[in-house]
Amino acid sequence: MEEDKIKIELSKYDIDNRILKGMISKLSEITHDNESIKAMFKTKGLYWILLSKRIFIMDPGFIKGTFSDIEIINHSQIERLYYNINRGFFSNSMELSIKLPKEKTRTYSVSGNFDEVEKAIDFLKETMDERKLKKKHRKTKDTTSELNKLEKMADLKDKGIISEEEFENHKKKLLKKL
Repeated sequence: MEEDKIKIELSKYDIDNRILKGMISKLSEITHDNESIKAMFKTKGLYWILLSKRIFIMDPGFIKGTFSDIEIINHSQIERLYYNINRGFFSNSMELSIKLPKEKTRTYSVSGNFDEVEKAIDFLKETMDERKLKKKHRKTKDTTSELNKLEKMADLKDKGIISEEEFENHKKKLLKKL
């Protein structure tokens, strides 16, 4: 993404100027032109930038704004995501938990605007649901094509083109795929 576009998208968030400059510089290096920032929020010491297909978890570093440590998570990697808001008498707190493949669940304490975090989580859950639907649709489509193959093989057997034994072998192979 171009620096000007990043600056415009991040201008709606309350970020220290030194950190903002470093963030714009890093994001212009590691983002693609077709991406856009969906949300940004802060957990203790870390900035979360939610893009259309990826999340950047950025550590501003000891010298604020250097962002030497950046973790990139593709939305497709997220197995589970949830949050918990604890409403207290004097203050509220929020914990965000994320589960990635072959890792323990990581929990982060959120500081700042909870609305932005909830918006980000809703967007992520929506993309995760879409991914599950696509996967389910693809599986249904594959099953249908396998059943069509089985029907064609049965027709070939009925016409005498293939033997009963060949048909049974093909049938076993196709059923194993399902």
